[in-house]
Amino acid sequence: MTLGSLLQGSMIAPFYNSRSTKITVIVEGKGYVETVCPHLSERGRSREEGGEGHEGREGGGQRYQKVRSQVSRGTVTVIPPGHPTVIVASRGRNLEAVCFEIRAERNERNYLAGRNNVLKQLDREAKELSFDMPAREVEEVLNAQGEQIIVAGPEERERRERPLLPMLEIATAFM
Repeated sequence: MTLGSLLQGSMIAPFYNSRSTKITVIVEGKGYVETVCPHLSERGRSREEGGEGHEGREGGGQRYQKVRSQVSRGTVTVIPPGHPTVIVASRGRNLEAVCFEIRAERNERNYLAGRNNVLKQLDREAKELSFDMPAREVEEVLNAQGEQIIVAGPEERERRERPLLPMLEIATAFM
C-alpha cells in the first residue's frame, strides 16, 4: 500500500504493470485517468462506462480503446496488468491517492515515456519500423522528456512546447 500525491498539473508517465493489478482510491483532489484497453473494443464501441469517451485504434490486428475517466475524492480505479495508463492531476488541485497492488510479486512497472522509458531499449531498426519514421526523430521525441516518473501534464507540456507522442500511439505500436 502506498500514499501518492501528484502536484497540480503533473502526471505519472505512461506505464503498464507486467503482472499486478493496481487499485487506486482518490482521497483528495481532482484529475483524470487514461487507459488503453483491448477488452472494451468489441463490447462497447459507443458505450461510455463512466468515462468521457472511447477512441479506437488497431494495432497488429487487435483493436484497442482509450478510456478516459475524471476522478475525484472517493473514486476507485482498477488498472489491470498490461494496460498502458496515465494518471493526471488537474491544473488547479493536487491529486492524492491510496494505491494497492494485487499480485505484485515479480511485477515490473514499464514506463512508455520519461527518462527510464522501455522504448529507448529498442534498436534503431525497430524504432523506424514501429513508428514509421527515421530513428533519429523517434529518439529525439523519446529523449525530449528529461524527467523520470512524475512528469509535466499535458497542459504544462503545451506551455513548454515539448513534443511527446500520444500515449495511444506509443502503446499500440508494440501490440
